[in-house]
Amino acid sequence: MDAKQTVLLKLFDENHFFVLPAYQRPYSWQKEHAEDLLSDLWEAANQGSVQISERSQCHLGLVTVARGPPIDSLTNKLSMVDGQQRLVTLCLIFAALKCRLEMELESNELLPAKRAEIEKLAKKLAEALWDEGDVGTQRSPAPRVELKRKDAEFFNDLLQDPVKFTRQDYDAKVLKGETQQNIWQNLQYIWSQIRERDVDECIDLYRYMLQKVLVLLSHCSSHNDAIKFFKVTSNRGLDLESIDIVKATMWESIPEEQQDDFDKKWDEAGRDHLSATFKVLSFIYLDKPCKDEMEEFTKTYAHFQLEGPQFLDKILLPFARTYEELLKGGYTCSSETEAREIETFRRLLWRVKPGYGRTLPGWAPVAILAFKDFAHHSGALLQTLEKLDRLSMFMLVRGWSVKLQDERYKTVLDSWDIATKRGLTSVSGSIWEGLPLDLSHKEIEEFLEALEKPLYTSSRQSRLVKLLLMRLNEFDTIQGGAKYADLYLETNLSVEHVAPQNPDDAGWKELLKDHRRYDEAVNKLGNLVLLSGKKNSAAKNQGFKEKKEKIFSKQNRQGTSNNIPLTDNLKEVTDWTFEVQEERQRNAIALCRRIWQLYSNK
Repeated sequence: MDAKQTVLLKLFDENHFFVLPAYQRPYSWQKEHAEDLLSDLWEAANQGSVQISERSQCHLGLVTVARGPPIDSLTNKLSMVDGQQRLVTLCLIFAALKCRLEMELESNELLPAKRAEIEKLAKKLAEALWDEGDVGTQRSPAPRVELKRKDAEFFNDLLQDPVKFTRQDYDAKVLKGETQQNIWQNLQYIWSQIRERDVDECIDLYRYMLQKVLVLLSHCSSHNDAIKFFKVTSNRGLDLESIDIVKATMWESIPEEQQDDFDKKWDEAGRDHLSATFKVLSFIYLDKPCKDEMEEFTKTYAHFQLEGPQFLDKILLPFARTYEELLKGGYTCSSETEAREIETFRRLLWRVKPGYGRTLPGWAPVAILAFKDFAHHSGALLQTLEKLDRLSMFMLVRGWSVKLQDERYKTVLDSWDIATKRGLTSVSGSIWEGLPLDLSHKEIEEFLEALEKPLYTSSRQSRLVKLLLMRLNEFDTIQGGAKYADLYLETNLSVEHVAPQNPDDAGWKELLKDHRRYDEAVNKLGNLVLLSGKKNSAAKNQGFKEKKEKIFSKQNRQGTSNNIPLTDNLKEVTDWTFEVQEERQRNAIALCRRIWQLYSNK
């Protein structure tokens, strides 16, 4: 691999055409990245009255390319292995400078010599962005920087007519995907900075960039070397992600005639979604945790011992589609009732969020495998989701660590073959009986014991209490009808203590006669209710009658009912006593038993 310092004047000439290879990541620079590059260039160029030839240089770092098949008979294209973010952003700066020069040419006050100078520079900028070709040498017109197929038309249009993209009436709704959005947003920022500058400042910046801004242009001898370099750079802190490196690894095994089809399928599925799917596959198929995501993804791909196209078609895309179904719903089967209940449990499971530092809930791989393997066996799928809901809530209530939860879900996957054989042959009885997805008698007792205790012991526990109260109210709403009512939206609800945590002695003096009993009862389910909207600060620590009036006042709740049955029935309570709280506690536990089938046969 050879490298040499190259000024932008030579980098953006007829000898260089840069093409983004399919294994590369999207253009992901945000406004702050474009801002940093532009401000660095302004600062470097601003050296007073010093002639440009005498000014100090500005180095933009390494750009790594690989020689590829010729664009036509005379011109080689260069695959951008590293540096696409900078090259694309440099194009945007050139495009904005071209717009500024063309804006100046609209002035009727330009002297002929100045007009001729600006016209010449604008033409030079246009050539840096788009090569018009050469009839004599049969060089075809081509963009200086060519993006992937799905973004190429958009970017080619921008390179040829940047003014169109800076107009206020440009419809940004037509933009598709991350690359186009980021390019357009960065161009808007760059243009907002350049259009306010004096034209001579812009000309000075352009000339400085051509003559004094350098990159270290490094050539890989082959595409295979380029891909190896691309993969190695991920370990040197460059802006690459694990999914990009794995794609590059897969790319090595793809015949040239299949590359376009592979890239199209990959882009349609979406890079971020495929990355999340890789995490699912890693959890399901790897026996041991890996030290980092890169090792995790690499070992997962190696596990299947398939070439890139086969792995994509047989493993990655089917799991990605199933994961999409888990995310968005849409499961159908011959039984409308079962389909509706499956959708309900799908939504309920998503209430259990990922653990700290995670992007994927621990239950998700099990659910995805269930949707995949039981796609045509709705009874088995419903059973699995019910058991998964119960297990996930058990671990949440018991306060299991992420590590312990992962270990339990791993044991569920270890027993998967037994359950699937049961589920695919018959769904009479529980397909999970005696297997780790089911709760043991001891765990049922532990679940009930935890529910009996004070639950609102810290702000971290407030969401757990909210989830429990949502389930209790949803179940209570339609005990005589369908299995679940329409689910509440968590963001529209808050948790209220009936007897307050920090009581006003005057309002709660009878209960406060037994401080120990009060402190134990105040954070239990029997003393907690859901409210529509934000926390009821108006009630504060007032006595029960005053608090009840605030809760149900038309002014604060726009009606006399919260449409939350276990809160609305407070209207029938005349005085809040330990006996009332204990009765509500017993009722709450009874509902929990029915919801999660917490009955021990021991």
